[in-house]
Amino acid sequence: MTSTVYFVRGGMEDWAYGGSWEGYPIINHCTPETYPDSPYPKSKTDYTDKKDAIKSIMFLLEASDMKTPEMKLLGRNSLDCLINMKPNPFFNQVITENAICKDKLVDGYIPRILRISLALIDLLEPYISLKNTVVEAKNTLNVQWIVGGSVSVDESFVLYDYVSRQEAENIYKKINETKNNEDVFKIFKRQSQAFKGKGIWANNFTTAIPNSDIFQMDLKFPENSTSVLVYIVIAKVDSNWAGHIESEPLLNPQTHIVNLRTDSNFVAKNGAYALRGQKYFISDFVSLELMPDKTANSKQLKINKVN
Repeated sequence: MTSTVYFVRGGMEDWAYGGSWEGYPIINHCTPETYPDSPYPKSKTDYTDKKDAIKSIMFLLEASDMKTPEMKLLGRNSLDCLINMKPNPFFNQVITENAICKDKLVDGYIPRILRISLALIDLLEPYISLKNTVVEAKNTLNVQWIVGGSVSVDESFVLYDYVSRQEAENIYKKINETKNNEDVFKIFKRQSQAFKGKGIWANNFTTAIPNSDIFQMDLKFPENSTSVLVYIVIAKVDSNWAGHIESEPLLNPQTHIVNLRTDSNFVAKNGAYALRGQKYFISDFVSLELMPDKTANSKQLKINKVN
């Protein structure tokens, strides 16, 4: 791990991070003897051609000094208490029995470890959650979104256009065919202002997500009733993760979790599997149109699903 973080000789922390790229003599072949009747193949300890196989951050969850805590301290099985104790990027409501969930006999060792594990899984890949509110009086759509899987949002904006139904389907197909998310910029003619703010994991809120941390903007519906409003939200996150700090030797970031969100040219392969980096992350594609409501002599919102 170099001098950046203290090393643990022979420990999992070192191996998970540097085991596949530090090189010989740090990587040694070995012949495991733990299971003599069904030995682990020595060939699988050779990482010569697997330079991208690891490069992982190792998290060690030390939940208690007690290795065998009392049964009553392990916690209780409650999905609401596990998932919805705090606001989340899916706009789920916080459980009303929050005080009950915080009881140490309810929120015990197992729920806390599960919640931490779920948080780490969520942090693996940035994503955008959308929430729409129609403001019919102004004939506009108030687009709201939160950026999950991230700490800081360097910039986030909306790409949008007014097109025909057929064009909306073509745009959807083009988006699915793009390998680099930056190519999506070329598909739309209009772009909103760029916003900057917090990702979901930058907050320590307990009751509700502050409005200031929910990105939002208004989009006008087309005056032409035959046109469709199409849009997609873009976000660039956690660029500071790629920054250098003093280390020996001086290296660029090696871990997948950093490169996958900061370097659009990053590619890591292991056999038939590949990881490809993106600097920008995109939301689901949305296609909306206003249709006449014959019963109310007005217009109503219709979600035109092209997928």
